[in-house]
Amino acid sequence: MTARWWLPVLALAFLAGMTACGGDVDERIEALYRQEHEGTLDLETLRRALHDEAPRVRIAAIAMAGRRQAADLVSDIVELAGDGDPGVRATVAATLGRFPSQDSVRALEELLGDDVPLVRRRAVESLARLRVASAVPALAERLRTDPDPDVRQAAARALAEIGDPSAVPVLVEALEDEEMSVRAWAAQALGRIGDPAAVPALRAAAEDASPYVRGAALHALELIEQRQEEATVAGDGTGP
Repeated sequence: MTARWWLPVLALAFLAGMTACGGDVDERIEALYRQEHEGTLDLETLRRALHDEAPRVRIAAIAMAGRRQAADLVSDIVELAGDGDPGVRATVAATLGRFPSQDSVRALEELLGDDVPLVRRRAVESLARLRVASAVPALAERLRTDPDPDVRQAAARALAEIGDPSAVPVLVEALEDEEMSVRAWAAQALGRIGDPAAVPALRAAAEDASPYVRGAALHALELIEQRQEEATVAGDGTGP
């Protein structure tokens, strides 16, 4: 996951600002950043900013709450998962990955069905960051059916991070995805999970037209073989 997740969010925020612009909005945002920099930004000020009428202010406040790990504001941030502005929802999706709570997970799973691809991708990335095993079925569905290739790629990466064996069937399917990056990440995920059941599909992927997919598949096969050898040694009692 890139550290610059906020770049596309800023683009959405700019569009939001077209309908809620003005010096007063800029001044409120500048005041928040100034207080954050000076260390004088209190929770109540930040909470009010989360519910500001201007989307740009809400976006800035959500990001600030995430940076300061303001767990007391999680319920307010979760509430904004239903905000009408896509930039706000994308920032919520990215920020909730900093808060390992059931409320965060539920909100992120709901955001997986958002109409905007960027929001779905941020939700996928946050679930990966939290390593939420219970989200594997929802992530598998994103990998299988999402129309946006970036979301499918993020889902494959998330399943790699979580490493749950129940994701193996959908990852095997993803080895035939039309998008090269999705196929490559599916192969990497299968290698990390290490289930021998994926070997036939990975051998087929090792003949993929893309050198990136071939390399990922070959590396995955090496990882699975290495795990099998280690398990054999451990079972024989001949290990160190």
